[in-house]
Amino acid sequence: SVGIGGEQTGVYPQSSPGGWNIIGNSPIKVFDVTKKNPCPLNVGDKVKFYSIEKAMHELISVQVHANVFKLESEVYHG
Repeated sequence: SVGIGGEQTGVYPQSSPGGWNIIGNSPIKVFDVTKKNPCPLNVGDKVKFYSIEKAMHELISVQVHANVFKLESEVYHG
């Protein structure tokens, strides 16, 4: 889940009590202990959240489950 608290945004990698306003969720797991690299994010990474339609969420979920989804990334120079 993705939540907003004040001027910050946080990602909940699992169900837990929080208190932030949950604004959505991601079909991509933020942390998966079964993967060689369990977290696709590193300290200092910038993450952009954007809305998608329910059908796209479902498609990405299927692709993630089938292990064929490729997470996009780019190098930020700024």
